[in-house]
Amino acid sequence: MASITSLPIEILDGILSGTTAGEPWRLYQLGHVCGDWRAIIQTSPRFWANVIANTWYYPDSSQVYDTDLLSMYHDAVRRSAPYLLSASLKLSKDHDSPTRAGRPDLMTALEPSRPRLSSLSILLDGWPTDSFYDFLRSSLSVLEELAILGAISLNSGHHEIPWSQLNRHCAPTELPRLQMLRVSGNFLGTWLAAPSLAHLHIIGTNPARRVCSWGLFLQVLERCPLRTLEIVDALPMNVKPYEDELLRRWPKARTLQALKSCTVQDTANSVITFSMFLDAAPLPPDTRLEIAFTTFNSSPTGELFSDTLFSLTFCRGRSHVARRVEIDKSLRVYVGDKKQTEIKLVPEIANAPLVAQPFGPQFFFMPFNCTENRPTVDLEVTELLLVFGHELTVQKGWWDAVLGRMPYLLRLNLGFLNPPAPLRPGQQPLSYEQYLITGILLDYLSTRKATEETGSLSLLEELHIEGLCLHGDAEARNLRDWVVSMLTMRVRHGCPPLKLLKLDCIGTTPSSLELLPAQLIYGIVDHVIVNS
Repeated sequence: MASITSLPIEILDGILSGTTAGEPWRLYQLGHVCGDWRAIIQTSPRFWANVIANTWYYPDSSQVYDTDLLSMYHDAVRRSAPYLLSASLKLSKDHDSPTRAGRPDLMTALEPSRPRLSSLSILLDGWPTDSFYDFLRSSLSVLEELAILGAISLNSGHHEIPWSQLNRHCAPTELPRLQMLRVSGNFLGTWLAAPSLAHLHIIGTNPARRVCSWGLFLQVLERCPLRTLEIVDALPMNVKPYEDELLRRWPKARTLQALKSCTVQDTANSVITFSMFLDAAPLPPDTRLEIAFTTFNSSPTGELFSDTLFSLTFCRGRSHVARRVEIDKSLRVYVGDKKQTEIKLVPEIANAPLVAQPFGPQFFFMPFNCTENRPTVDLEVTELLLVFGHELTVQKGWWDAVLGRMPYLLRLNLGFLNPPAPLRPGQQPLSYEQYLITGILLDYLSTRKATEETGSLSLLEELHIEGLCLHGDAEARNLRDWVVSMLTMRVRHGCPPLKLLKLDCIGTTPSSLELLPAQLIYGIVDHVIVNS
C-alpha cells in the first residue's frame, strides 16, 4: 500500500485543503509533519482559503494569545490570494465588544479580503462592533452568501442591532450580488434587503429572536425579488405605531411574484397573520407553500384554519384546474403532479395523543360550512384522498360538509390506518370503525340526486376503499349488501354509474366480499376490483 507521502502533489494538496478543525489556528501545525507537507502549505493559496473557511473565534482559555491569533488570521488571509473566500467568524462578547472599540479584531483582520469574499458567516455571541457595521457597509462586490446568526445562549434584547441600523436602507453598492441570506429574526432589516437577494432564511430560537415588526418585515419582502422564503419561529409579533401605511399599501405592492417556494413554521396566531399578507400579495399560483404549526387549537370554531389560509390552500390559481387533495395528519394539495400546498404539525406535536386525533380530515373542513358571515365555496378538486386513523368516526353531515363543496370530484379514495397494538381496554377493533365510516359514506352517496344544485357528486367516476380489515364473513356480507343497495339507489336518483369500484383488504379477503363482482347489476358499476 502506498504511503500518503507518495501521492502526487495535486492530490495531497486537495486532501490538505479539505481539512477542518474546531481550532483552525492548529492547521498551521500541518506544516510540521514533513517537508512535502510544509512545501504545499507554504505555496498553496487553496489550503489557506480552506483555513479561512473554518470558523475562527477567540478561545476561552489562554491556549493562544489574542495577538498571535490575529497575526495568524492576517497571514492566512494574505496567503489565500487570489482565491475567492468563504469566511466564518464567531464574534465573542469578551473580545469583540464596545470596551475594545478601536482595537483590531477578526472583522478588521478580514478587511483585505473584501474584494475576494464570496461567502461570509457570522455568529454574534455579544455586542456587534463598529467594525462589524463598517465591514458590511463597505463594497462587498462578489459576496453571494451571507449568514448573521445570534448565539442561542443570548436571550436578552440588549444584544440586538439598533433600530436605526435595522431600518437603514441597503445602498446598491453595498451588497450588489447577494443571493442568499440566512439571518436571526431580530437582525433582519432593510439594511440587508439587497436588490439581488433571491433566497431568504429567517431563524428564531426564542421570542427575542423574532423579526422586530411586521412593517419592517414587509419592507424587506418588498425590496427583494425572492425566489425562496423560509421562516422558522421568527414571524413578528407586533406592529410599530407608524407602520399602518406600510401595511395598507401591501396589497398594491404586487410583491412576491417571483417566489417559487415559501416554508413557514411558527405558532398558529403568527401563521394566520402571515397568511393574510400572503393572500393579499397575492401569492402566485405556482408557489409551493408549506406550513407547519408549532401550536394547536382544536376549537370547533376553526380558529387555526382561517379564511385566508383556506383561500391559499384551495382557491389559489385559475379555475377548473385538476387538483388532488390528500388528508391524513397533514393536508396536501396538488395541481397535476406538482405539490402546491402542505399544512402539517411539527412532528413532536403531531405525535401527541391529545393532538393527533383532532388533526384529522374533519379539522380542515368544519369551519367552512355556510354561515351568516362566510358564504359557501365550491372547491376545484377532482381527486380526494382521505386517510382515517383509529378511534375516528364521522357523521353523515360531515360528508355533506366536505363533499358538498366539491362538485367537480371525479375520484374518491378512502383509506384506513392500522390501530396501535395491543388495543386499549374497551377500544373497538378497527374493522368496526371502518364499517361505520364506509357505511355512512355509502349512505351519503345513495341519497345524492342528480338534480341537486350542490353535493350531487354527479361527476364521480371512481371510488377506492383501501385498508379494509374485516373480521369475519358476516361483516363482509353486510358490506357487500350495503355496496349493492346504496349504489343502486344512487343510480335510481339519476346519477351516472361508477366507472370503477376498488376494494383493498388487509389479509385474506372474506369469501362474501370475493363474490361482490357477481352481485352487482349491470349499469351500477362498470368495473369492480377486489384485492387482498
